[in-house]
Amino acid sequence: MEPVCPPQRFQGTLRPYQLRGVSWLLYLHRLGLGACLADDMGLGKTVELIAFLLHKRENENNEPKEGPGPALLICPLSVVGNWQKELERFAPHLQVLVHHGLNRLFGHDFLESVAGKDVVITTYALAQRDEEDLSAVSWSHVVLDEAQNIKNQAARQTQSIKRLKAEQKIALTGTPVENRLSELWSIMDFLNPGYLGSAESFRKDFVLPIEKYKNKRRSEALPSIIQPFILRRLKTDPTVINDLPDKIEMKVNCNLTPEQASLYAAVVEEMLYEAAAEGDRALIFTQFAGMGAMLRHDLQERLGVEALFLHGKTSEKQRDDMIQRFQAGGSPIFILSLKAGGFGLNLTAANQVFHFDRWWNPAVENQATDRAFRIGQKKNVFVHKFVCLGTLEEQIDQMIEQKKALAESVIGTGEAWLTELSNDALRQMLTLRREAVGNGGDEK
Repeated sequence: MEPVCPPQRFQGTLRPYQLRGVSWLLYLHRLGLGACLADDMGLGKTVELIAFLLHKRENENNEPKEGPGPALLICPLSVVGNWQKELERFAPHLQVLVHHGLNRLFGHDFLESVAGKDVVITTYALAQRDEEDLSAVSWSHVVLDEAQNIKNQAARQTQSIKRLKAEQKIALTGTPVENRLSELWSIMDFLNPGYLGSAESFRKDFVLPIEKYKNKRRSEALPSIIQPFILRRLKTDPTVINDLPDKIEMKVNCNLTPEQASLYAAVVEEMLYEAAAEGDRALIFTQFAGMGAMLRHDLQERLGVEALFLHGKTSEKQRDDMIQRFQAGGSPIFILSLKAGGFGLNLTAANQVFHFDRWWNPAVENQATDRAFRIGQKKNVFVHKFVCLGTLEEQIDQMIEQKKALAESVIGTGEAWLTELSNDALRQMLTLRREAVGNGGDEK
C-alpha cells in the first residue's frame, strides 16, 4: 500500500489516519477488491470517502481515455441532505445529482441526467424501487452509507443492491456486526461476492461454532480472514486521534418500589437539574415517541426551560432548525427518538447523554451517543444508561454486553497491519480463507 497525497482540490485538511484510510481504499481499488470502512462513528468516514472519490476523479482526468461512470452513493433518507452539503463543502468541483423525490427522472431521461456527473445520491428504498434504471448505468463505485441496512440477506432491498454492478463496491458503517455474524457475511457478500462462501457454509463454518459453541479456533480464524477488507479505528485510541476529550459511561441502576415506578422520569429530572446548573447541555434518547412527548412536557414544566423533541414525524426543515438552535445554545435539552435521531446528526454542543430506556442493539446506542462524542467535541462526554434492576431492562443490558463482546472479538480495531499489507500478505490471507472454510464445517 502506497501513501498518497491529499487531492489537490480537496477543501479541507485530512488528519493522518484519514489519509491512511484513503490510501487503503485506493490500494484495494487497484486490486479490484471491495472495502468496508468501519471507522468508529465520528472519525470522519464521510470525509475519507469524499477525498477518495476526488482523488480518483483527479487522476482519471489525466488519462487520455474516457473514465468510468459516476459513483452511486446509497444512504438512509435522513442523511441525503447531509451528504449533499458535505460534498459541496469538501469537493465543490464534483458534479452531484440527487435521485430522490416525486420529480426524479426515469428511463432515458435518468440516463441523460447521470451523464457527466461524478456522484449520484439515492436512498435504500429507491435502490430497490428504481433498480432497473440504476442497473442501466456503468458505475465506477457503489457506496453504501450505514451499510448495516443490508444486514438482512433475504430482504428484497438487499438483493436489489447486490445486483448492481460497479468497478468497486464500498461499505461505510461503524457497526459491521450489530447483532449476529450473519450480518457481517451479508456485507462481505456485497463487497466481494463468494469470498466467505455461501450463507449456509458460513453459518456452518463460523456462525454456529463461534456464537453457539464459543469455539476459540474459529473465533481467531475469522478476524484474520476478513482483516484486509475491513478498516476500523476507534476514537478512544490515542495512536489514531489524541485531541478528543474522554467519554465516561455510567449505568444508573434503579431499585424501584411500586410507588417509585410511576416516578421513573423524576430520576432524569433530578440529574438534568444538576447538569443545567453546571451549564451542561443534554441529549435524551428514548425508543418510544410517546415517551419522548411525555418527557418533554414534564421536563419543561419542572425545569422551566425549553426542551426540543425530534421524532420520526419531524419534517426536514423542523429537524434542521432544531439542530441549529441546539448547537447555537438556544435550548439546553434535546430529546430524540432513537430511530429518528440515532445517526446522521452532529450535536457536539451536548456533553451529557441519557439513554432513558434501553434498546436491544448496542450499535444503535453507540450511534446515538456519538451524536455528541465525535470530532469537534471539546468537553468530556458523560453517558448515562438507565437500568431498572429485576426488570426486562436488566436482561437487555446483559444481552447488549454479550453482543458488544462478539463484535469486538471478530472485527478488531487498529491499523498497525496496514503497514504490513502487501500483495503477498493478501495472497496468504486468501489461502488462509480457503483452509479455514474448507476444514471448519464439522467443528463445534
